[in-house]
Amino acid sequence: PSAWRREATLVLALLNHPGLAERQEGALLSLALENADLQGLLGEVLALISADPGLDRQGLKRHLQASKAAETLERILKDEALNTQKFLRPEAEIEEAERGWTDALRHHLAATRARRELADSASQAFTLGDDIWKAAAAARNELMGSGEERDAGDGDVSSRLLNEGLESLRASVASRKRR
Repeated sequence: PSAWRREATLVLALLNHPGLAERQEGALLSLALENADLQGLLGEVLALISADPGLDRQGLKRHLQASKAAETLERILKDEALNTQKFLRPEAEIEEAERGWTDALRHHLAATRARRELADSASQAFTLGDDIWKAAAAARNELMGSGEERDAGDGDVSSRLLNEGLESLRASVASRKRR
């Protein structure tokens, strides 16, 4: 499913089964959704349930329809793919809804963790590439600034060869960033 549907599943389960909020309080306190509209709706749902723990599904919907999250609420309620899942239906038993919700939460956490780890790895690779490029460029500038042209036969590299190597490194880092 799409990221939006994955997150909407978690919110719709709470909308149709407000009792899940008490049963899954610990998980809900640390739950962060990437979609700002869904995060806003989740915040509204949790605030309403906290203010009135006895609030039922219909009462929750009434309050939300008058809130700034009303459009997101309507989108979730009308989503056909979401409404095909048995545990999300209002008539599902709370135990079935809770099992479905915890499975959806597990899936959500795995997907967001994997995406975050991939982004961190990519960021680290680009950062290291940039640091290497900056250090090499500084060494090149220092060598060029000293006006020394060394003979490649004594183990040192001429400024022309260093410049070519640095340009190659810059091009390599730039091509990785475009991917």
